[in-house]
Amino acid sequence: MTIEGSLRKRAVRSRIYALMWISFSIALLLGAYFLLPEVAEKTFLSIQKIDSNQTVTAANSRILAVAIIALTSIVALAAGVLLGRLSLIEFETAARLSGLADAFCIAGNDIAQLEKAASILVPKTRYLSATAVFSAKDLRTIGEILKQVK
Repeated sequence: MTIEGSLRKRAVRSRIYALMWISFSIALLLGAYFLLPEVAEKTFLSIQKIDSNQTVTAANSRILAVAIIALTSIVALAAGVLLGRLSLIEFETAARLSGLADAFCIAGNDIAQLEKAASILVPKTRYLSATAVFSAKDLRTIGEILKQVK
């Protein structure tokens, strides 16, 4: 298998992961939206049962129930946002890998041509910075390995 083939295969896998993360995020948010009234009702009923056994005012029990529901909603929304961001990172990775595979196909064995093609075909990052992941030394090492492979 060539480098281009493995890059395209990884790009397809990134798209699949992105779709999986988006669908999981949507399912989580929809589940929270539709199940929240039922959870709230059960919470109010259980707190009312506790109120009948103890001397807790109704106002305190309602505040406790609302706080529990609010915290649950915030956690579900935060999880949805994080999963959505993860899917955006996967989409970005897929686009970059596809562009890099195209650059390899166009360049052939010419490294200078590869650099030009990559600067045109590989999109810039928005959600994932390569400099935050790799140091300059790592990027130089990767460049040397690519030169030796070609």
